[in-house]
Amino acid sequence: MTKANRTVEAESDLDFQARMLQEVSETYATTIPLLPEHLQDVVSNAYLLCRIADSIEDDRDLPLPDKEEYLRQFTEIVAGEQPPEAFASKLGATLGPSIPEVERILVLNTERVIRITLSFNVRQRKALERCIRIMSEGMLEFQPWQSTRGLNDLPHLDRYCYFVAGVVGEMLAELFCAHSTEIDKRCAEMHTWSVFYGKGLQMTNIIKDIWEDLREGICWLPRDMFLESGFELTDLSWEKANPGFVDGLIKLIAVAKQHLHKGLEFALTVPNSETHIRRHIVWTLGLSALALRRVYFSDSFSRGQDIKLSKTSVRITIAVLNSIVRSNIALKAFFYLLTRPLPQIGSVRQAAS
Repeated sequence: MTKANRTVEAESDLDFQARMLQEVSETYATTIPLLPEHLQDVVSNAYLLCRIADSIEDDRDLPLPDKEEYLRQFTEIVAGEQPPEAFASKLGATLGPSIPEVERILVLNTERVIRITLSFNVRQRKALERCIRIMSEGMLEFQPWQSTRGLNDLPHLDRYCYFVAGVVGEMLAELFCAHSTEIDKRCAEMHTWSVFYGKGLQMTNIIKDIWEDLREGICWLPRDMFLESGFELTDLSWEKANPGFVDGLIKLIAVAKQHLHKGLEFALTVPNSETHIRRHIVWTLGLSALALRRVYFSDSFSRGQDIKLSKTSVRITIAVLNSIVRSNIALKAFFYLLTRPLPQIGSVRQAAS
């Protein structure tokens, strides 16, 4: 038995979950602890469930029929309809080298994650089950589109973003409504805005991860937006900036900006007494807005360079958000100022000085 395996066995399930969250996502390991304490466990668990599904989707060496079978099994396991042990051992041994070792460890310990899942109340479990079922169905639908050709058009991208993130927003809305009777009074409104919240975060991730995805032979950009500017996505290259690509990217940034603004309504629907939940939502929105700004103002990004947020800009943004989190007016004003330099839908980029 390896030292790593002994460490895993010695941990409680919740300690294992916390450590896995930290290892697979530094961002969510930072924002989930902002939530009320009893929500932290269920949201952390939900994230790890999604990550297991992601590992199946992302494995480049796993044949599509096998992915379909594993996702079907995993959906049933989350619903408590079959035990996880055989699934975990078989999938853990099957995952190819494209999957990080930490994700293999997570998959091998699916039983521990599911034990926590099954400890939640009925409403929480139903929210998690629905999310994994819809996400898995969507992942399978979009498997054939994993190429450098891109997606057909903006509605196609919107559908993809719903399956991998909009449905997560809906799950969070349901968990927040289950947490508070005051939030539950506005549950329908929460669900409406939560979809934009999830899709806005995902679209931002797609934009900032263009070059990382391209290295993996994948492009999630909408072909129609770039063809309108005379650029074919299969010509995308790290070597130099193409004016048509830049024009298409600007249009997509404008759409992502609009989604983030609608996503802000998700936070504003939460009573201002629930500062922990509000802070969780606006931190993620604020960091996404910073990422869009960094892409928009970075000429090197369009030439195949990755972007990184400065620690100073992150600290300032978070400090401001913490100070105004209870005020709807102040949050709207701050997000307006934060995203004001970004293009509006239909606008033309002005040269940045």
